[in-house]
Amino acid sequence: MRVSLKQFTMESGSATSSKEVALLKLSPEPGAEPPVSADTPVQEILFKPPELPGITDKRAKKDSGVVLTFAMSDPHVAIRMQRAVRDVYALYGEAGWSPLMDAIAGDPMRLWKLKGEPSLMTGPYLTSEAPLRRKLRDHFFEEQGRLEEVLAQARSSVEKVAVRVARERLTESQKQVLREAKRYLSLRDKDDRTAAAALESSATWPLSGSDIVPLATAVLRIDEARKPLRQAKETYEKNARPVREKRVAYFVDQHANLYPEDITAQDIVDLLEEAERAFPDTQEMLQAQQDIAEREAELAAFVAAEAVAFPILYRMWDIPLAGAIRQALAEHRPTNDVQARRALDSSPDFRKAVLTSLRRTWEAATECLRRLEEQELVVWRYSPLIVEAAQRLAVPRERSNDGRSTNGCANSRER
Repeated sequence: MRVSLKQFTMESGSATSSKEVALLKLSPEPGAEPPVSADTPVQEILFKPPELPGITDKRAKKDSGVVLTFAMSDPHVAIRMQRAVRDVYALYGEAGWSPLMDAIAGDPMRLWKLKGEPSLMTGPYLTSEAPLRRKLRDHFFEEQGRLEEVLAQARSSVEKVAVRVARERLTESQKQVLREAKRYLSLRDKDDRTAAAALESSATWPLSGSDIVPLATAVLRIDEARKPLRQAKETYEKNARPVREKRVAYFVDQHANLYPEDITAQDIVDLLEEAERAFPDTQEMLQAQQDIAEREAELAAFVAAEAVAFPILYRMWDIPLAGAIRQALAEHRPTNDVQARRALDSSPDFRKAVLTSLRRTWEAATECLRRLEEQELVVWRYSPLIVEAAQRLAVPRERSNDGRSTNGCANSRER
């Protein structure tokens, strides 16, 4: 059985996002609802969802009400309210509970009906003190309290797993930094403790690692791959410059018509918007913007491919080093790898970029681990940790040989 909605239907579990599965599954599913007799009292409420980011049309906001129909006999109303509270939470989080309570206790006919349009509600409207409304309100608070207890337990479980995930990620990050340091610095034959001490010191280490030349070559390849993006940006600037000049002239002209003492920040914003409407982006500008987006995507894919072999590039790919590398190689004209490493080590910019990237990554991972152990690191601020923790807690649904759904506990393991 479902909560009947006139604009859409929220079935139990169907509205649950992947992020919420692990949380909601920690509490039992609502029981099956018995058939509703023809003479069962029915109550409709108009639920106005909380405003979602990005919706600016006022009419769209006003017209977003959803009618929920409740059969008011026990246990129908308890089961339906349980599902309504959970579905609202799955869609809007705890921010959805206040509008749901407003719908139960308030007067949606007076608050949200659009002038000149028929009401969404077809049944009789009851005041907030009517017995049926009080019954809905009591069941709402009962289910809200029950779900809040479940969520508190779920948050505790998710937080513990998220802390474990963070510790694993940070420890692996430290190991990766040590591997990278041994590849590029004169640390190849050193143990991890020596390499860590080198990263924690301010001493300068020569770029004599076996992979420093391939790293420099990768930086040069990225610089070559960046050329189409540079050209696209230059094309955009060439086409945008005349339009900007016209907008500035329009703004200055219109601004002169305003009294200085009466000008507000909103006036400035309005004038800027007027200037853009008066002189919109040309077709050439729009095409150049599309070209820039495509070139940026291509460059990001290229950098990611290079970083598979050289993870340090994630930290230094955007540093302008190609000129310094080419200059060092041109000055020394190396004929073998040993000479090439010496040439690269002679470049202060390249050596600084490599050492700084390694040390900052090591320092960041070490500091986060320290804060994690001292419970100063709030894992809820890092959505990737929470998402992975929720995924680890989720119980996969599997199909047995006879087609029945199982919870997969016998074969599941924590990833």
